[in-house]
Amino acid sequence: MSKPARVVLLLLAVVVLSAAFVLARPRPAPILAAPNVFSGPVNGGCYLQTVTTCAIHVDSWQPVVMDSGRALVGWQLAAQAQGASGSAVLYDFRTDVSNPPIGSYLPSLVKQDFAAHCGVSYHLTLRAQDSGDLSFEEIGRTEVFACPAAPIAPRVYLPAALRGQ
Repeated sequence: MSKPARVVLLLLAVVVLSAAFVLARPRPAPILAAPNVFSGPVNGGCYLQTVTTCAIHVDSWQPVVMDSGRALVGWQLAAQAQGASGSAVLYDFRTDVSNPPIGSYLPSLVKQDFAAHCGVSYHLTLRAQDSGDLSFEEIGRTEVFACPAAPIAPRVYLPAALRGQ
């Protein structure tokens, strides 16, 4: 085989191997839109409200900060029982459409105590949505905390007509 034929074969082999490398490499994961709203941790816990009931107490949190040029649409406080598949929204706040907060906003808690089941563990999440987000994004969360067990089992007193007697 002549020298020019070897050079052409070598170049052809390099091109084929390069094409195979490019086609065989893993594809990058699609880039997801990052949330445009941020906050700090949420602090809360559970306490025995009466001898048969428990309540989740939420402390104030860090300001909610939106990206420049974005306005806050709303925020939610939610609780999820450990082992449960979904969460319950405890508080849902929507901003005034004509004058939404921009920049940094510290939502006030109009309520700090929420009903809970005694003997159950929960974690709280703070979610917010600004004008750049498609849905609510988690911006803060507590660690898992346990509600104390009630020392007295609650009793339900029904009239005799409802008890089947």
